Amino acid sequence: MVLICPHCGHENIAGADFCEACRHDLQPESIPQPTEGLQKRIMSESLSRLHPSTPILVTAETPLSDVIRQMQERQQGSALIVNEEGELIGIVTDRDIIQKVGFRSSGLEKLPVGEVMTHDPVALKREDSIAFALNKMCVGGFRHIPIVKDGKPTGTLTVKDLFHHLCQPESEAETPYPD
Repeated sequence: MVLICPHCGHENIAGADFCEACRHDLQPESIPQPTEGLQKRIMSESLSRLHPSTPILVTAETPLSDVIRQMQERQQGSALIVNEEGELIGIVTDRDIIQKVGFRSSGLEKLPVGEVMTHDPVALKREDSIAFALNKMCVGGFRHIPIVKDGKPTGTLTVKDLFHHLCQPESEAETPYPD
């Protein structure tokens, strides 16, 4: 495949960052542009169009038994761990609990969630695109990802949230969630 320089017309190999002839920046030309339908929605809509779950917020010292109870009561697969200032420092998911603790039920009231959590999780901002979120989740193998504003969690996005949004007709997906 060939990439034609819009500045001088020189034929460059696809994926080239700069034109071989005039050194014009070709990166904008090599970035796929959304055309219509689902592709356009994925690439152009921001996460502000989605309605992520209100996160379960706990501190690292919270007993794991309390975190599990809150996750069950709210039917959520994750909880976010924050410091004293309310800033995100970790995440624990149902998968983390099963992999790190197993199915035991005793001693969980003495085990702080900080010993089971994933430290410094990848987080997204409301302004990030759905494509960016899908990429982060796919590459990282995440099913849950925090959404933050100024380092503080405002929501938890799940793969289910993304697919639910993308399966809605575009006209029903127009209401952004509030700050």
